[in-house]
Amino acid sequence: MIPIFIINLENHPENYQRCLNELKKVTDLNNVHRFNAINANSMDINNYDNHLYYFSKKIYSKRLIAVALSHIYLCKYLYENYDNEYFLICEDDIKIEFNDELQKKLYKIIEEYPKDFDIINLNWSCICYEKKRSKDCRSAACYLISRKGCLKKSKLKIYNHIDIQRNIDLITYTGP
Repeated sequence: MIPIFIINLENHPENYQRCLNELKKVTDLNNVHRFNAINANSMDINNYDNHLYYFSKKIYSKRLIAVALSHIYLCKYLYENYDNEYFLICEDDIKIEFNDELQKKLYKIIEEYPKDFDIINLNWSCICYEKKRSKDCRSAACYLISRKGCLKKSKLKIYNHIDIQRNIDLITYTGP
C-alpha cells in the first residue's frame, strides 16, 4: 500500500479530522498518517538557513516559507524512515471528488505515467494538461511522490513559491 501523509498544524485538529473524513470515503485509514506542519507564528526563520536563501527570508512571508518547509521536512522524514517507492502527500484542506478505491486508483495512475516522475500532481489548478510535464500547475494540496522525488525535495533550498519551484527542480507531471 502507498502510505498517505496529511500535513497539518498541531493547533488545527479540526482540519485533520475533516481530512480524515474525506479520506475515509475512499480508503482504509490504517494507512493514513499525520505530519506536524511547521507553524509560521512560532518558528524562528533563522533555524532553517540550510533550506533558505538569504533573499527568500526577505521577500517571502513566514507563512509561505513554513508551508514549503513542511513539505520539505516531510519528504526528508519519508526518505529516511520508509522504504516505500511511492507516497501520497495531502494538505489538510483537500476535498475528494470521486468514489473509487484510492489505492487502486493510485497504482493505476503510476502505471499510466512516465517512470521518471518525481511528482504527479493530483489536484487541478491553473493551466494543467493531463500527463504532461508541469510548468504552470500550482498547489501542493495532493500529490504522489516517488522515493527519488522525496530525496530531491528534501534537499531543496527555497528560492520561489514551493508549488512553482517544484515544477522547476523536480520532474513533475499533471495528474488526472
